[in-house]
Amino acid sequence: TRGTISVPPGGPCIAFESSLERDFLAFCRTDHRVARVRAQQLVLHFYDRKRRVRRRYTPDFVVEMAEGVDVGWSRAVIEVKRRFDLIRARDQLQAPLAAVRLWSDQQPGVIFKVVTDQAMAGGHWLANARLMSGQIDKPHDAQFEQECAAFLIRQNEFRISETLALAQQRGLNPDAVLAVLYR
Repeated sequence: TRGTISVPPGGPCIAFESSLERDFLAFCRTDHRVARVRAQQLVLHFYDRKRRVRRRYTPDFVVEMAEGVDVGWSRAVIEVKRRFDLIRARDQLQAPLAAVRLWSDQQPGVIFKVVTDQAMAGGHWLANARLMSGQIDKPHDAQFEQECAAFLIRQNEFRISETLALAQQRGLNPDAVLAVLYR
């Protein structure tokens, strides 16, 4: 699966090369803390001691956080992989992943993270990001937003899918609810 998605909403289009990368970008797109994502912009050159050759490694993404967001880092270098592929290719990936970890450890405010399909499948965040991502750029009605906010405040805890079902029972437009939920 190849394509592009704007991250953050209304921002530049970021290329993805797999459905897993698309899902990761959908999550970044719905996270208000993300200021910018760049695809394959960082190229690290390193010496692979095991193979005794110079190599280069290009991580999938660099995620930059918005000013004032306190997550303990300002940029994350991200490699997106299926867990099965990570295990299967561990001998080939060991040197490049070690090189990027070493590089990021030497950069103030930078972390390195491998994001797997298994990690993204945990919890409801990916399902919520998929639901929300397609609705972000849609226009919304301010009065409808206030109605939805009042509806959501009455709920102590909710999942987007449950909220949509309840909103639909009240005759509220599910697509409009998603656009409002994002805001």
